[in-house]
Amino acid sequence: MSGAIGPIVEAAVAADQERWRKQRSVLVRDLTALERRAVDRYAPAWRVPDTSVLAAPGWIPAEPIPLTEVVLDWRDVPPPVITGTEAELRAVLPLRSPGRAFSRYSAAFRYLAPPRLFENRPSYRLLDVGPGAGRLTFGSTMYFDVLDVSEALGHEFAVEPHGVLPFRSLVGDPFDLGRRAVGTSIGTLTIRRGDPPTFLMLYRDPTRVASGGGQYGVVPAGEFQPAGIASESLRADLDLWRNTVREYSEELLGEPEHDGTTGRPLDYDVWPFHRDLTTARDEGGLSAHLTGVVLNALTLHTTVCTVVVFEPEVFDRLFRDRVVDNSEGRVVEALAFDEPTVRRFLDREPQGATSAACLALAWAHRERLVG
Repeated sequence: MSGAIGPIVEAAVAADQERWRKQRSVLVRDLTALERRAVDRYAPAWRVPDTSVLAAPGWIPAEPIPLTEVVLDWRDVPPPVITGTEAELRAVLPLRSPGRAFSRYSAAFRYLAPPRLFENRPSYRLLDVGPGAGRLTFGSTMYFDVLDVSEALGHEFAVEPHGVLPFRSLVGDPFDLGRRAVGTSIGTLTIRRGDPPTFLMLYRDPTRVASGGGQYGVVPAGEFQPAGIASESLRADLDLWRNTVREYSEELLGEPEHDGTTGRPLDYDVWPFHRDLTTARDEGGLSAHLTGVVLNALTLHTTVCTVVVFEPEVFDRLFRDRVVDNSEGRVVEALAFDEPTVRRFLDREPQGATSAACLALAWAHRERLVG
């Protein structure tokens, strides 16, 4: 009899892990619907119109702000209070061995459902959004520390979208940025000025990305992270424009990712692509603006929404070698920046909530941005 205990226990562990995978698949499959349900958990006054995201008062500027005018501050802060290791997450973390669960969501993710891109890199932790979003304050964190909270919140909601959510209740006020490691993405709506102006979207392949799989998203978009692990990179790369340029090179040109593993800071002044984009911006060949800071109601992850508008000849020259498929999915081009197309993506397509916010905010300011 005792000889059968081992296989029985191992089968129980395997069954619990399979249960977790099925729950995770629901999170991926129904992500857009879950984001739309999650926003109803919060005060209507926090909701950004036409979207499923939240914004605190002062997070959406009255007019787009040129990226060159956005001030980024640095602050050293103690570790967050909520780390994703709390008892409230017992139902979300599967068994790793008999009687022993994974200690963190990122560990379960790594072993049971790893996407192609999954690295624990240094990241910028959002600490404060100044009035009108013209001043943002950041500290440091690690990407997995962010996932341990944000993805666990999403998983918990996918299991019980209408029930009691112990971990979400523990987190409490979504705008209390000091209690947890708040990850930040930069989402950029890319518009090619023309008649009509057009924009790009990326269909995110769920086998290639850690979050947002199966949805359309603005392109480029990515975590706000330094390009290297050197201490000099942490401060030098605290720059919205530099991060955006790196994402353009990766997502539209198919260049290797600046994956944060190098010990040498990236020299932007001698990087031809960065120099060309910056020169085009300074000479009026493109404009880059911040349109708001928003919070995904499902994961409580933040996104800095930006929009870059290119003159046609500048876009065609800088991206003449652009790719269709990249490490995250497939780029969709030449979408008319007009009301029928914008409404289709806001109302009917499976689009990430924060990407929808980037699109909605740009559309609200279309006269200022594209004329």
